[in-house]
Amino acid sequence: MDDFSEIVNSEENSRSENILFETLKSGTGILFVGSGCSIRLKYPSWKGLLEKFSQKIEDPKCKEIIENRLSQDDYLIAAEIIKRKLTEENPSHYEDTFKEEFAPKEPPYHEFHKTLVDLRVKGFITTNYDPVIGSALRNKNLEKPHICEVMISEYTKPQVHSFIKSLSNLNTDTRSVLHLHGKHDIPLSTILSYGDYMEKYNGIPLSQKDFEENFLNGSVDVETFERRAGIKERSLRTVHYRVVYSLMATQRLIYIGFGLSDPYWNKIVTDIQGDFHPYNDPSHIALVSSNEFKGKTIEDYINLKEKWRYKGIEIVVYKDKEDYYGIDDYLLLLPPETLISTRKKDQDEAVIEKDTNLDIPVISDIKVNRKLKKKAITSIDDLRKK
Repeated sequence: MDDFSEIVNSEENSRSENILFETLKSGTGILFVGSGCSIRLKYPSWKGLLEKFSQKIEDPKCKEIIENRLSQDDYLIAAEIIKRKLTEENPSHYEDTFKEEFAPKEPPYHEFHKTLVDLRVKGFITTNYDPVIGSALRNKNLEKPHICEVMISEYTKPQVHSFIKSLSNLNTDTRSVLHLHGKHDIPLSTILSYGDYMEKYNGIPLSQKDFEENFLNGSVDVETFERRAGIKERSLRTVHYRVVYSLMATQRLIYIGFGLSDPYWNKIVTDIQGDFHPYNDPSHIALVSSNEFKGKTIEDYINLKEKWRYKGIEIVVYKDKEDYYGIDDYLLLLPPETLISTRKKDQDEAVIEKDTNLDIPVISDIKVNRKLKKKAITSIDDLRKK
């Protein structure tokens, strides 16, 4: 399927959009920001980062193993091999690369990110290592520039608790950012490799023996290894698991730029599905690019929608561009009530009236679609400037 209008304009997708709009209007959601939101500033993808790390490894045999894992999209194990090998060859390479690749850019955020932090949400969660969302949020709150950016660890429990408590406060001046997988300036806090996930989410370190036998000198995948090792998929022992589980079980998350493919995130989704059975009553919303449906049919869309709805997630498909920048246009055409800066405006009804003071037309009560409304507002603003 190359023309996605059948999906984007379908009644089913419109129903899902309304859920998104109402959530944003109420200000009760939390924005979950994935790596897709950082591509505008040229931050690397997961695969791109691993390829850059790989270039620093000197052992040709090890590089070949990494390339094979990457070709199979086995990023977790590729990252584990890279981290151990780099640390062995030169401990500073791993940390320095993290700091270099995700350091603040100039400018530190894009117009797109200004729109993200203008959405009416209670807070922000991100798996990104970069400081983009925090920078954009500080710019928005110039009068109160102190923005709390929190990481999860045994040493930051009070700050994490404060973040969770702040979600009960709808005051948009106090919104914070929770970095689930650490930040670039503290590389030891980051979660990138399989061993990192094992330690942070399962509370079980990956031994050197298991690493060498199964991954470095073997071709075992994660699922097979965990089944053989008898590792339970559930673990309530770690702070990471408990925090993510509690947020996903009690809050409404709005995913943007997030591929819904993170293996440990999927495990928690499955756990919540088993505990609460959120079938046909989705708790969360995910914005999905129409590019995901290239070469697929309307039936594929329906099947995907039902799959995620069964897991408690409502899918909203937006019309995207080849460069994946279509989300920018989509957000610009959101109803004004979904934005903090224009929350008092009413977009549902508009009429051209006479402004007796300015002697020019103003919008107030004619029904128009979002695209036409945007054009109308632009023309009125142009008139006011004259």
